[in-house]
Amino acid sequence: MPNIKIKNLLEKYIHGTCTPEEEKYVHEWFDQDEDITENQNLLSQEECTFKEEKIWNNLQLTVLNNNPSFSTKKKSINYSQIYKYAAIIIMFLALIFEINSYGNGAFWWNGDRYTTAYGEIKEISLKDGSVVTLNSMSELKVPNNYEKSNRELFLTGEAYFKVKKNTDKPFIVYANDISTTALGTEFNVSAYVEDNKTIVSLKKGKVEVKELTLNTSSEVILNPGEEVLIQQNQTLTKSTFSDTERLGWKVEHLLVFKDANIEEVLGKLRRHYGVKFNYSGLQNKQWKLTGEFKEQSLNDVLESLSFNYNMQYEIRKGEVILFDK
Repeated sequence: MPNIKIKNLLEKYIHGTCTPEEEKYVHEWFDQDEDITENQNLLSQEECTFKEEKIWNNLQLTVLNNNPSFSTKKKSINYSQIYKYAAIIIMFLALIFEINSYGNGAFWWNGDRYTTAYGEIKEISLKDGSVVTLNSMSELKVPNNYEKSNRELFLTGEAYFKVKKNTDKPFIVYANDISTTALGTEFNVSAYVEDNKTIVSLKKGKVEVKELTLNTSSEVILNPGEEVLIQQNQTLTKSTFSDTERLGWKVEHLLVFKDANIEEVLGKLRRHYGVKFNYSGLQNKQWKLTGEFKEQSLNDVLESLSFNYNMQYEIRKGEVILFDK
């Protein structure tokens, strides 16, 4: 059985959601004669999803909720508990492997970390001559071993990459559940967690984009002017893009929207202006905004939105409250 399925079963077993047949399989798997350490490597590089913090929290809760007590009295062996905690141990070993292999863990980090604040754009020059432009409310992690055997980076948020060509050392960006591999090229990755989607847009050269989840592994090659959209639990969708739409934030500091819904619009405004939004008082939440704003004040943007969507707004202690007229 593939390692991916084993890991899924272990997670289900820990949380008590296995079917009787699945539970039986887990028991048989633990009873195999071969050394169990051979099965510790449950996460390969292309299957890693960088969810270690969530797994860690789940494991902690599992142990705390069970709160096992040990008695000195002799009693029968509870194999179900042994199997369960063995599963926890192996999941934890897989977690350690993941963190140490990719340097993207929340607990140990050995490298540089770059962040941007609300409305901030930062340019970062890497050791190999590649240049990264980091958009607002984003984070880029660069391991200390960057450029030794390969060039791996870890992104949360959005960034534009201008990659120095080196055919011997692939340039790989991990963001959400995807990896983007390039040799010498320029591309943009938008991977804000709250957007629930990742978009890779290629300006020059060629890149390979892979979806990395526990259950699937698919990939697509992009040529200049093409982009790929990856949404949660969906396949890769390839299309074309305009420079203004995807790269306007870097070139002209534009806020660009194309058929954007209310969550996308307010999310981008929040990251740019550093304010929270409360729109529970709106009846019309079916926005489809197309347009752009260039270095305009928050009030100017809100006035425009108020006119388009027949609403009003108030700003109270850093929070924008939207409501119907």
